[in-house]
Amino acid sequence: MNTKRALAALVCVAGLLLVGCASPLPEEWAARVAAADAVWFPADRDQAYRAVALDAADANQPDVVKTCVKRTWFPFDRDQTASEASMRLLDAGNRQAAVDVAKLMWFPHDRDRTLLQLARTP
Repeated sequence: MNTKRALAALVCVAGLLLVGCASPLPEEWAARVAAADAVWFPADRDQAYRAVALDAADANQPDVVKTCVKRTWFPFDRDQTASEASMRLLDAGNRQAAVDVAKLMWFPHDRDRTLLQLARTP
């Protein structure tokens, strides 16, 4: 019995540490990400993440974009979202964030194509 309680306490402390270490998203974006998290069907959830990520890229919010891209379930959807968000971050003047988001892509050929496009764009 005491072992179970000790393990439960350890899990709670570890969870609090992880939450404390995570960089908090701005409140309005956190609410949108939470709404996307609540979508049950994976394909629909990926579309919700895509909508939030692209809006965040237009608003130059790279942490929100990275969060949405990382939570996208299907690799093709993840790459498509990351590629378009990278180009929008570049248009917003944030080249390093665009490269960081492109590096989150799943398929190497898509990632390389996007990074090459970012490198060629002045």
